[in-house]
Amino acid sequence: MRLLGDDGKVHRLETDYVIGSEPVSLPGNARALRLHGNVAGISRHHVLVSPVGSRLRVTDLGSTNGTYLLFPDSVHLRLVEPGESVEIPSGTQIKLAKRSFYYEFLGDVTKAA
Repeated sequence: MRLLGDDGKVHRLETDYVIGSEPVSLPGNARALRLHGNVAGISRHHVLVSPVGSRLRVTDLGSTNGTYLLFPDSVHLRLVEPGESVEIPSGTQIKLAKRSFYYEFLGDVTKAA
């Protein structure tokens, strides 16, 4: 499972990650995924992503400008409310301000569960 960034970077997801402009205090065993470049509008601790089987749980950490999802079968963005968790399937786009990530699951669901 991985996130493909709009900057061309590939982020493999083996555990929970906090994504933000300066993630420092992390819950549990989460790792930091610090964004560089155009981070205007991205909170220091913007979103927590957690692998759940073949899906990815996306939790907005009270970001100022919101976390949005574009599901593979939709043309409308869905706002993730502060503190809300949403499990997304492979092919979903995660939007943080002007940055975006594409979630992709590459593997056997029985091994990921």
